[in-house]
Amino acid sequence: MAAPALAPQPQTPRKKVGLLALTAILYFTVSGGPFGLEPAIGAAGPLLAVALIVLVPVLSAFPTAFMVAELSAAMPVEGGFYRWVDRAMGRAWGFQEAWWSFICALPDMAIYPVLFTAYADQWLHLSRMGKFGVSLAVIWFGTALNILGVSAVGTTAVISGVLVIAPFAVFTAMGFHAPAGGAIVWSTSPATQGGFLAALSIVLWNYTGFDNLSLVGGEVDKPERNYPIALIGGLALILATYLGPLLAGLRLSPDPAGWSEGVFPSLAKSLPGGATLAAWLLAGALVSTFTLFNSLMLSYSRLPMVLAEDGYFPPFMARVNSRGVPVATLVVSSLFYSVLALLSYQRLAVLYALVYTLSIVLEFIALWILRRREPDMPRPFRVPGGQAGLVYTVVVPLIVSGVVVGSTLWEGVKEPQWLVLALAAAISGWPAWLLLKGRGKIGTTSA
Repeated sequence: MAAPALAPQPQTPRKKVGLLALTAILYFTVSGGPFGLEPAIGAAGPLLAVALIVLVPVLSAFPTAFMVAELSAAMPVEGGFYRWVDRAMGRAWGFQEAWWSFICALPDMAIYPVLFTAYADQWLHLSRMGKFGVSLAVIWFGTALNILGVSAVGTTAVISGVLVIAPFAVFTAMGFHAPAGGAIVWSTSPATQGGFLAALSIVLWNYTGFDNLSLVGGEVDKPERNYPIALIGGLALILATYLGPLLAGLRLSPDPAGWSEGVFPSLAKSLPGGATLAAWLLAGALVSTFTLFNSLMLSYSRLPMVLAEDGYFPPFMARVNSRGVPVATLVVSSLFYSVLALLSYQRLAVLYALVYTLSIVLEFIALWILRRREPDMPRPFRVPGGQAGLVYTVVVPLIVSGVVVGSTLWEGVKEPQWLVLALAAAISGWPAWLLLKGRGKIGTTSA
């Protein structure tokens, strides 16, 4: 099957980000610190939660980073993973990749305003409508900042990285030197409803997003060099900023029943100078969740833009301002995020996990196909380890994906309304393809 040509890229001049800003954007696209991991401890107990935090990088995050590094360096174009799957598997599967990614972006982007509000509530003691109002403020301020372009988002991410990592470094050091709060309850028995699926969904969500960085490939300086360094270095930083604060926090509060969103500032109050550190952590949480939202909005907004460029979405969604920003796409997306911000964090994480898993599977398959079909394609970075490294990078995440899908279906029987919603999102791409395929500007390839 002949590889389809890549769609022409917009001609609007765009500022490009360098290595430091790219790494910072990656950090806040994937992580932003251990905020949001706390419910995994409460859902499945410390032993299983910490095991997942250590194993998920080996089984999923490292392979994903390798895959994204190779394909982003080889094809640094706007639309990233959509273009990879389109080139490897044809227009129908390329559309499914884009559709699934667009659908899972909706609950994913609603998570961050919800988390921001959970932390702000510790200061403001908000009513239900007050919380929704704060979520809306986060969404629309992020939209306004994104309209300024990639340079503004990158600068914000660099500054935010310092503001977030510094208080957690202090918390970790003090937590390991403070008297222990008792023996850690390592039992894997769930402290709350949700258990393994909830913990797995939360941990996976806290390691997802590496591929989103590819969506802004046309706005990265020296992508063949900067993508691999930012991806691998960023993952190491993420793992360190997860394990250190969580293990220090478990020394202070060993009972998993006390772990939920926003627990770190509360734990800090038991340390010397705790009130100041708690306020610092709480401020860091607000900065982190906003910057996560802001950085992801940068990448997610490019996906509807390239779908519009290819003719699937309305033409107005492809229009960009003088900074190369798809303003209409940002506004339309933010309207969806505003509605979904009414849901809870754990519900959003579980809904996101299934659809994201399906989209990432296609990306790994695309890596394998392109290695086989186009061995001479210039690849400034290649997955290390030769053939064995490629097998590890592709096969292991596919096994993990099967576990995620199976667990979702198994646990979903207990809450059929959420299972039906997740399955509807998963299969919705094919009716959408049948409806929209005639609008595409690039013809479907044939074998």
